[in-house]
Amino acid sequence: MILIPHLVIGAVIAVKIPYWPLAIVLAFLSHYFLDFFPHIEYSIDNIRQRRWRKIKPDIFKLTLDLIIGLILIFSIQQLTNINPLLILATAFFAILPDILIILLLIFPKNVILQKNFYIHQKVHLLNNNPPSSFAKLRTTEGQRKISNGWRVLTQIAFVILGFAFIL
Repeated sequence: MILIPHLVIGAVIAVKIPYWPLAIVLAFLSHYFLDFFPHIEYSIDNIRQRRWRKIKPDIFKLTLDLIIGLILIFSIQQLTNINPLLILATAFFAILPDILIILLLIFPKNVILQKNFYIHQKVHLLNNNPPSSFAKLRTTEGQRKISNGWRVLTQIAFVILGFAFIL
């Protein structure tokens, strides 16, 4: 999933649950919950294959996604007057599982990073998302492909629902 829905839902959790430890744990777990639903993702093939000359468009998309997400979470903070550090913390923990996947590329033998990846794959597998670039998984007969339009719509829906939940 792109970062914006994770960041927004992380911020919404901070608004609804101002108790830091619980908010951070729920924000972290929200990542896996959101990834259960059909969504689009960034390709990390250029990073994985160390094609550094081709990485600029990937970095641009990721940076734009992060900037828009930060604008939205600061908008939530302004609407609700919740502690900005709490919102930043929950937003960070909401995207942490994806950060851990990138770290797995650097530290492929790290057991904690491998477990995160395993959980991530299982969550994606349950909703029949296309396989990630780490593992080529075969789809079984009878599985239906979900169009990119529906995948984008679920992400937009979570952002809208997040804002609706706090208003």
